[in-house]
Amino acid sequence: MSVSVDDTGKQLPENDAETRATDAVRELKRGASCKDVLATLWPSDAVDEASLEAFARILRNDAILSRCPPKPSYLRQVLAKAVSQATDAGYSDDALCEELAQAVVRDDDTEDAASHVALGKVVMRTVDRANEVGLRLWPAAEVLVEWALDTLKPSRVLELGAGLGLVGLALARRPGFRVTLSDGDARVCANLRYNAALNDLDEDVVRQFRWEEDFGELWAAAGPFDVVLAADCVYDPALAPPFAAVVDEALKRGADVVLANAVRNPETWRIVVEALAARDLIFEDLACVQVPRLVPARAWAGHAAALAAGALRLGRVVRRV
Repeated sequence: MSVSVDDTGKQLPENDAETRATDAVRELKRGASCKDVLATLWPSDAVDEASLEAFARILRNDAILSRCPPKPSYLRQVLAKAVSQATDAGYSDDALCEELAQAVVRDDDTEDAASHVALGKVVMRTVDRANEVGLRLWPAAEVLVEWALDTLKPSRVLELGAGLGLVGLALARRPGFRVTLSDGDARVCANLRYNAALNDLDEDVVRQFRWEEDFGELWAAAGPFDVVLAADCVYDPALAPPFAAVVDEALKRGADVVLANAVRNPETWRIVVEALAARDLIFEDLACVQVPRLVPARAWAGHAAALAAGALRLGRVVRRV
């Protein structure tokens, strides 16, 4: 059974209104569906006044939501449904109605697709548009960050193809870690710098690096690195050879390399494995953690099922003996 905690890591009592309201707000900050947010707040569809008041109060006072509000259209949808369910049950909360009114005023069909998601105290700007591969949060990153938080000791870490930067940002919050976030896309790097600043890190933790470039220059400028991490970087067969080349260089310099990747197409994954094998490298599966630190239990259950089915892979890349 998972234990609910607030954003400071303080354990909350189980099954009370405050816990459910806190968990519901956490789901909202993740950008979960309206249905999932309200199912967390009212698991049995039984609306109660205490959880309604707690939900409104936490929404109004949450520091992350104040700093990085969700898209108005999304917030409006969640609040409208919450107010509707509460009204149907005979309850009303003026503060929640006021939040809904403000969301309606801010709502605009032409608004930018950028919004913010939060896992624990890590906050990231994401962009929900087609083909914005590096500006979205993917399950592989959530799997890799949980493994890293559970396993890694203080070290110098390079994240390849960092995207939103979840893994590196989470590790950078821990004492003794020195993190570099890299990506080959200039727009992704601009968003990474924004996310670094959002999490009180210097923007120079971000380095633009294309895998075809000289890895030795990156190593000299930002390294050395003890660990190289990559989450969902190899989704196109054309990326496999340059990715394998970078991994090979990292291993030659003594770094450990860990990869988490979705297997959307078995043929693409086969090409990745073959590209590694061409450099005498192999992928060794690692066990995922049982109890997540950042990822909500509902989402983690889906990731664990995907790992068990082989639809997600988590493993260490090592040199063939």
